[in-house]
Amino acid sequence: MTLKLMRELGIKSRMQKRYRKPKTVVTVDQKPNLIRHLHDLSGVWQTDITYIQLTNHRWVYLATFWILRREKYWAIKFGDIMSRASHKCLTDGFR
Repeated sequence: MTLKLMRELGIKSRMQKRYRKPKTVVTVDQKPNLIRHLHDLSGVWQTDITYIQLTNHRWVYLATFWILRREKYWAIKFGDIMSRASHKCLTDGFR
């Protein structure tokens, strides 16, 4: 979802070194994917918050609000503070 939006906006990730995922041990059973087999996606929404480092070494947050049934972004917001960007994205999404 975020990668698709970044491609549309012409934003590219600039990795300085490869991220190595820490090894973790899962002690509880994983939950099933409840969306995979749904035929009616009218009530399903997705949200994502990611941070992007700008060329001036500042960080900004990209908050997205995606409606699966319509297959489009309902709200997209940038902000320098995560809570402000995500709150604005969600409140604009419900209007």
